[in-house]
Amino acid sequence: MMQFAFVTFFLFTSTLSSGWARNVDLRSTAPRTSSHPMMNNMCTDCNKIIQLLAEMLSHQDNQHLIENALDKFCSEHPVIPLCMDGAKTYVHLVIRHFSAFANQKGDICSMLGLCGIRSERKAPSELMVGLNEHGLLYAKPSRGTSQEVHINPICTFCLFLIKTVEGLLPKERTEEMIENLLEKICDYLPEHYKEMCSTFIETYGKKLIEFLLSSLPPHAICTALGLCLVPETPVSMQTDCDSCKVLAVLSQFHLGHNATEIQTSDLLQKICHLHPNAIPQCEGFVKLHGHRLLKSDGKQSSISACQEDYLCRTHK
Repeated sequence: MMQFAFVTFFLFTSTLSSGWARNVDLRSTAPRTSSHPMMNNMCTDCNKIIQLLAEMLSHQDNQHLIENALDKFCSEHPVIPLCMDGAKTYVHLVIRHFSAFANQKGDICSMLGLCGIRSERKAPSELMVGLNEHGLLYAKPSRGTSQEVHINPICTFCLFLIKTVEGLLPKERTEEMIENLLEKICDYLPEHYKEMCSTFIETYGKKLIEFLLSSLPPHAICTALGLCLVPETPVSMQTDCDSCKVLAVLSQFHLGHNATEIQTSDLLQKICHLHPNAIPQCEGFVKLHGHRLLKSDGKQSSISACQEDYLCRTHK
């Protein structure tokens, strides 16, 4: 789904702003706090362009342009998985999320490195998700304030679904138990979330089973799936044990359960690029702890290697 979101974002910016784009060297776009006049001008220009895009996206005619561009793109690139389904299911979610994000002045431009960091904005220490009295999802910090926070709807839905599934599973669980529950879970949700739930299970079912077997917390699962960004699930919430399990599940997903040491070593060199948001400070973690996966070498599962290692023993 995240791949589809990036395709959608690229298409609607190119569709609506042809000829306006500025080349940005991504290697030089780390967040900055400079007060240089040129930096301030770039920040102002960027905010104006983002607001203009958000305004253009609010008109149905422009939304139809994006839908037509996506249909054409998907028909020309049939190898992209779920492209046509994603075009129908997620395009309006992507547009709504972009518009909401655009209203938080400076956020997008800060991510592009064109505005300084808004240091006063802090991620919540922990998120609570649930249904309000109208049967709609909400997300808010669990401590310190009751104010709701702006988290993308797919992230909120993922956290809610995983927490719901976890609440219905026993501590000692099997693959068969999880499969049976995932087949029924959408029936337990409000009617307006059932279609999203079915698409979610269809898209991520195989990975979900692996993650749920590993007993990872919901925020770690949704981050590993690429549905929640690190600022939405803060680093402090994901322990080294969680990160080890995420690494183990992703390794099993790509290589199966009988990978050789050479295959695992090769994957570890690429894993942070394949799943950039799955593990906080990914490259440093893999360099420090990746060898813990290598030592199992097919003799035990990677998850077991994590659980028997001091990384997880200290969190029991």
